[in-house]
Amino acid sequence: MTHTALDHTAATHDDEAHVSSTYRGFLADCWRGKARAWQAFWILLVAGSFMISLLNVPMGIAASLMYRAGQTVPALAVFALPSVVGLCWLVFALVGVWRCAPNADLAVSRIASRVAVVLVAALAIVQLMAGIEAGQQSIAEQRAKAAAEASQGR
Repeated sequence: MTHTALDHTAATHDDEAHVSSTYRGFLADCWRGKARAWQAFWILLVAGSFMISLLNVPMGIAASLMYRAGQTVPALAVFALPSVVGLCWLVFALVGVWRCAPNADLAVSRIASRVAVVLVAALAIVQLMAGIEAGQQSIAEQRAKAAAEASQGR
């Protein structure tokens, strides 16, 4: 049996589609609680969150440079985007780990998975609240500084 170039191209396309659907299938399985608990925890939560945090580094540097150049609004947008993406990923991963926890082989692993979800969620909420408070304080300081400069200029 001989294969033509067309057969090879079709096979390559099918392989690419299979990989893509397998990845989407894994994410869907995690969301529905069908994946293995260790996969949801280590791949989805740990590795996925690590990859998202790696994306935050260049975005944070860019935002810092923009802010120092006086481009405050674009800097805030560049800084906020990876934060929003990271928060969405974290919620997705925590739901996936929670739902997949019953699929662990050991009872202690099922409990540990859910305890980890609660602790990570609590830590994320505390960090979010601290960030909001720090942002509000920074805005108040900027306004006070601008008001002081305006009153000295008159």
